[in-house]
Parts: sequence; structure tokens; C-alpha cells
Amino acid sequence: MNQLTKEDSEDPVSTVAHTRATSATPEFIVPWEPPFDIQLDASQIRIMKCEVAHLSQIVALEHQLFSATSAYDAAFLEEEITAGRYLVALDRNNAIAGYAGLEPENTNIYISNIAVRRSFSGIGLGREFLRNIVAASVKMNAPRITLHVSEHNFRAIKFYSEFGFTVDSFVRDFYCENDSAYYMIYPL
Repeated sequence: MNQLTKEDSEDPVSTVAHTRATSATPEFIVPWEPPFDIQLDASQIRIMKCEVAHLSQIVALEHQLFSATSAYDAAFLEEEITAGRYLVALDRNNAIAGYAGLEPENTNIYISNIAVRRSFSGIGLGREFLRNIVAASVKMNAPRITLHVSEHNFRAIKFYSEFGFTVDSFVRDFYCENDSAYYMIYPL
């Protein structure tokens, strides 16, 4: 895993992490930052707490980026968005550039999903989502942030490692049969 090739790091799939959460915890409130605009490369992006109005675009992107066996369905995404657990990035035309979701995991914060539209890949949007997740996690006094990432997603493994995540364990058949994952940890 630590011997990533240049070809691996240029994997065209721009999804970063994705896993299926078991159930929503209604009392879990995420202290997201207020909406803000940032300039990433040549793109003006607005990052804000996701709203149900974004659901149809998120569902479409979810099914574009993730396999049929691992993509969240609309009902689950709506539940998570309604609970305030998702961030969204919008371009100048209010189209979804990406989104990120998190869940409680005991006292930790678990990243359930980070997805970036391919046309916005490589400009720092995933890193901006992580910065927001770290800030919210610190406000919630979480001791660490955790996630699963597909063993085949070399780009995401490299991305998280460079941010400071370390591999804690390997989970065989995590997503489905023959699609295992690394469980990664970022201490706060």
C-alpha cells in the first residue's frame, strides 16, 4: 500500500471515501461553519451545510461515482442531509461540485462519504472538505476521525495519508465480496 505508483496516484476516479452507515443518530448535531466562498484553482466554490434541495443532484452524482453495490440510495441520503450531516460544494451555477458526510462512531467522527465531481478533481476540494470535518470534529471534542477507503482506490489512500491519516486495519470484503477496505484514523 505504501508503494503507490505514479499511475495509481492518477486514478481517474475522483471519489475519496465511501461506506455504508448503519443508521442515523438523530441527536448527533454537526457544528458546521457558516456558508463561505473559496477560490480553488479557477473555480469559485461555495461550501455550506447540505439542504434537501440538493438531494437530486447528490443522488445523481452518487450513482455516477459509486458502484451499484456501494452507492447510497435517495432515502438514506435524504435522512442524512435532513439530519445536517452533509456538506455540499456548489459551483457558480449552483451545480454540485462535491459533497461530504459524517457519522458518529462512539466518541469518534466517522467520514461516511467524500465525493468530488471529476471536473473538480485535483483543485483542493477534498482537502477543503477534510478541513471542515476536522474543524467540526474538534468542536465536538472527538478524539479522532476515522474512515474506510477501498483497497483499490490508490488515489484516495495517498490523499488521506498525505493529510495525516494512518492505516489502522484491513477489512476484508467491507463493501461487498472481493472489495475490501482500509480503516484509517486521523488523531485530533
